[in-house]
Amino acid sequence: MKVSKNFIAQEFISKDHYDYLIDRYGTTDGFLNAFYRYIDYDTVILAQNVRDFLGSSIIINDWYYGGNFQNRGFRTSDFYDTDNKFKLSQHQRGLAIDFHSNTYTPDEIRDKIMPAYKELGFWRVEMGVNWVHIDRCKGISDELVKFYP
Repeated sequence: MKVSKNFIAQEFISKDHYDYLIDRYGTTDGFLNAFYRYIDYDTVILAQNVRDFLGSSIIINDWYYGGNFQNRGFRTSDFYDTDNKFKLSQHQRGLAIDFHSNTYTPDEIRDKIMPAYKELGFWRVEMGVNWVHIDRCKGISDELVKFYP
């Protein structure tokens, strides 16, 4: 189900969560209303902004196309073990995406998008990993927050 010019809902949620929403709401407006309870609309806009800015596709979840990624957008609490410090991840709030590109390395992507973080709509970026994590969790300042695993 299309949610922006280049993205479908399946790219932001896991297969299990997609199946749950389809079973409960069908492929109607009810599905999209439920979908946006889990993924903030501005997170979809963020993904589209980054794709447009790079001029290249980005891969968030690709399970719908036969790939292996399915937990790089919204994550349910089942994704995390009970003692995991990431239980309060921005992914659970629908405010974060992890992605990669077949055109650029993660470091190249970060170098390109970090100067435009306000324009693109993100406030935090994870460094030192072989994927790109950005999220919309804004702190008390307008500065970009860089964090490490």
